[in-house]
Amino acid sequence: MNENQLVAGGQPPQPQNYQLQQQYTIAQDLANSNLLPDAFRGNVPNILIAMESANRFGIAPVEVMKNTHIIKGKLAFDSKMVIALVNRSGKLDGPIQYWLDDNETECVAYGFINGVQYTGPKVTLAMAKANRWGSLWNTIPGIMLRYRAAIFFTRLTIPEVILGMDDFQEQQDIQAHNGHQQTQSDASALDNLNDCITAEIDYQGN
Repeated sequence: MNENQLVAGGQPPQPQNYQLQQQYTIAQDLANSNLLPDAFRGNVPNILIAMESANRFGIAPVEVMKNTHIIKGKLAFDSKMVIALVNRSGKLDGPIQYWLDDNETECVAYGFINGVQYTGPKVTLAMAKANRWGSLWNTIPGIMLRYRAAIFFTRLTIPEVILGMDDFQEQQDIQAHNGHQQTQSDASALDNLNDCITAEIDYQGN
């Protein structure tokens, strides 16, 4: 029986795997773009995974591909992407906020839900040193403290926003601790910082 024939009850049959076929066609088109990161360029299976993740988070597939990295077969979000997801999720009364000491040695992320303050665990440079986290903790400690404090706060307070997604900067530090080479340069991390600052300014401006 072909798809033009009728099934019992006089209704036409539903196309089999139509949605998957449509996604595959879109993924093939995206794979030809030279604007995608290397992990996705020309790689239809990786793009399909990114598309599925985008559907879960309610964001555009390209947004996922430009803000994730693949670590040991798993997608991991940039810290700035996690912060953006939280800030626009509507779970908090405004964006994530931070307390950072004057010497940039410790930080706490916090936020308000229905007027009640929720505070995440304190993150310190002593922790970074004890766990032998990456070199960025020496070069841009204030930013790394904010990133990590935001991740800890999110996981404990509103974990449903990120649905268990790994954080790339955190995974980098784990790899560094285990003696593996980091896959992101200092310059890339500074780009992430600039994007994060811009996102926060845009958010507050709105």
